[in-house]
Amino acid sequence: ALWYHTGGGQYETAAREIATQVAARQSEDGSWYRGAGTGGAADHAAPLQGGDHLDWPPAYPGAGAAGASHPGVVSSAVIGLLDMAEILACAEGIEAARRALDWMVSTQQDEGTWALPGAAGRALWGDGAFQGALALFRGYQRFDDDRYRLAGERAFDWALETWDRVGYIPAVVGLWPHDQSEGSLGYFYGLEAATLRRELGG
Repeated sequence: ALWYHTGGGQYETAAREIATQVAARQSEDGSWYRGAGTGGAADHAAPLQGGDHLDWPPAYPGAGAAGASHPGVVSSAVIGLLDMAEILACAEGIEAARRALDWMVSTQQDEGTWALPGAAGRALWGDGAFQGALALFRGYQRFDDDRYRLAGERAFDWALETWDRVGYIPAVVGLWPHDQSEGSLGYFYGLEAATLRRELGG
């Protein structure tokens, strides 16, 4: 955005370098860690939602050998990479976003959101459902892959149903006390996701 508005070449260079580094740290299965050290390996000191209720490294259901993937990191990376692709072409970033979207589709739970990695029991990632939906809608807009649109609609509908039933969207569903609080960031993404869904005709 800085390059687009100012024309400063240093911003273009920095944006391309960020996208290249993000793509280089992507796991083979298409996901990313919640935190990574300088070499790209999982940062075992990285804090995760749920604190002591989580094991490290978390084993994400359906993840590859890396096993420390986090759906929030994946969806935010997709959103950033595809936003950038609207302004600056970066082949590595676009390909990384596509692999990540495939990961999101393959690990989406039956309910429509994603399991929180490493959580005791079968906790679900609540406040990120709208964020995941937005990433998938952006993916459909870019790649015209119906799997992304349908997965995004499932995530969006789950968030709305939970909101109507509980009165808010818990930060983490099924993990006390984190299911007693909500994350406002999720609603910010919800506004974007709702607008894009309407533009896509959903």
